[in-house]
Amino acid sequence: MLLVVFSHIYVPNLTPLNQLFMMFRMPLFFFLSGFISFRAEQSWTGDNLRHRLKDKCRTLLLPALFFGPLCCWAEEGIDVEYFFVTATKSGYWFTVVLFEMLAILYVARYIHARRRRITIEAFAMRFYVVALIIFLALSNDLTRNGVANALSIPKLVQYLHFFAFGVLCSCRREHLYALLDSPRRWLVAAGFVILAVWAILTREYMLTAAVGSELLAAMLRLLSYSQPVVAGYLGIVTIFGLFRSMEQYFARPRRFQPLQYMGRHTLEVYVLHYFLLLGFTPMFRPYIVDDPNIVVQIVVGLTLSALIAAATLLIGRVLSLDANIHYYVLGSRGERPQSRLRGLFRR
Repeated sequence: MLLVVFSHIYVPNLTPLNQLFMMFRMPLFFFLSGFISFRAEQSWTGDNLRHRLKDKCRTLLLPALFFGPLCCWAEEGIDVEYFFVTATKSGYWFTVVLFEMLAILYVARYIHARRRRITIEAFAMRFYVVALIIFLALSNDLTRNGVANALSIPKLVQYLHFFAFGVLCSCRREHLYALLDSPRRWLVAAGFVILAVWAILTREYMLTAAVGSELLAAMLRLLSYSQPVVAGYLGIVTIFGLFRSMEQYFARPRRFQPLQYMGRHTLEVYVLHYFLLLGFTPMFRPYIVDDPNIVVQIVVGLTLSALIAAATLLIGRVLSLDANIHYYVLGSRGERPQSRLRGLFRR
């Protein structure tokens, strides 16, 4: 979540540091969403399916539909309808796409529950393979479709396979942990670093344009096309493995309690931080974008991201004083607040 805020401070500036974070940030976010969403022992009846879809509609769609148009209205020169016709939804596409991914997963699990001959491991593998085929077949054909953009389908196609990869790894987490605990993880990390350096050099210095051989230039273009996907997977395994190796440090809750609190309230940070960014980027641009010292960019950028995240959490706590805002607008979990009109009629 900190890296999401960090990256949005840069928009629309693609500095090498921001490019590095963008290589794994959203793939990792969707991977983790799939990883924690999968439960092999869950019951999948019709009532359970309807309840889950209804709950995710409230916790994911309603906050986006409320804050997205409001953010468009707050920004000068942007019509509110821009939120509804574009795939990016003024930055609020993530919750819309995550709802669609979870809906696909829930329906697939509901269908799988009626075909007992297919094991849960086979289901997870088929789910991932289908998501990967969808990406390969449709990734270049949806960008100009108005209906697809209104539903953020291009973003769904772009990231669904990372979500499905998280489902697969959660189902077979012993295999993932065996890889992360073995020396082979260093090969994955080395591959990620190489691709990251390659991507930055290609963008910064246009290496493909300087190549004389047409065949070599075509091979470099193919590598550049596949690089975001490959780098996404290598980045997922690298960062996930890094935090797994630091697991003993996170067992001390007092040291990391603020980060854990942010982790439990990422939705509040996500839907509110855009409003705090409207005036921040021009003010801090000399330090986070134009300064050639990468250490200054990291320190200033991450510090500012932490302050913005803390401010959004504080605002979220204030808004949560109203039970209806907390439940419907901020997508909190728990019991539905009692209607004041209903209580009035009961009296």
